[in-house]
Amino acid sequence: SFRSNARGVITLIHKSVPFQVKNVIKDKFGRYLIIQGLLIQETINLINVYGPNTDDDAFFTNLFLTISLLQGKCIIGGDWNCVLDPCKDRPTGTDQAHNKSR
Repeated sequence: SFRSNARGVITLIHKSVPFQVKNVIKDKFGRYLIIQGLLIQETINLINVYGPNTDDDAFFTNLFLTISLLQGKCIIGGDWNCVLDPCKDRPTGTDQAHNKSR
């Protein structure tokens, strides 16, 4: 089990990128970070996700609801801890831990 207090996601933006941060949205467990801002007059949402290691419908429901309310374009990355095709993504070909999350 995980015992460190250091957890969560981080998004780095190079200082030469003309991105203006307007708002930051994060969940209380540090599993996602949404940075809303402007990039050359365009509204952009940078979304960084670290999905739970267990099947957690509430996490994904909350995340997708939050994303659906955003204005502008979304760039989404991170580790979702989900597999789309267990035969390709798991050595055993099964995905019993994440059935609902897909």
